[in-house]
Amino acid sequence: MSDPNEFISDNTVYEIIEIDNKYKEISKINNINYISAIDILEFDFEKDFIVNGKFMFADQTHWNENGEVYFGKKLFSNSILKDILFP
Repeated sequence: MSDPNEFISDNTVYEIIEIDNKYKEISKINNINYISAIDILEFDFEKDFIVNGKFMFADQTHWNENGEVYFGKKLFSNSILKDILFP
């Protein structure tokens, strides 16, 4: 299996996490409830980029069909989102 790091820039994961942290900061200052997909998915690049030998991403920041199924299941099994979507 190829090294997943070959397919992304060195800073992509770091930048996504930094953007997410900035959203958290801005939403807190403005009293907005922000739900971090990174936190809900418990995203871990090392285990979530390739799952069962299949890539989960179409490019640096977008899921492919495999990723949509994989991460979709993780999203909809999260109790926070369940409470929001199905009160």
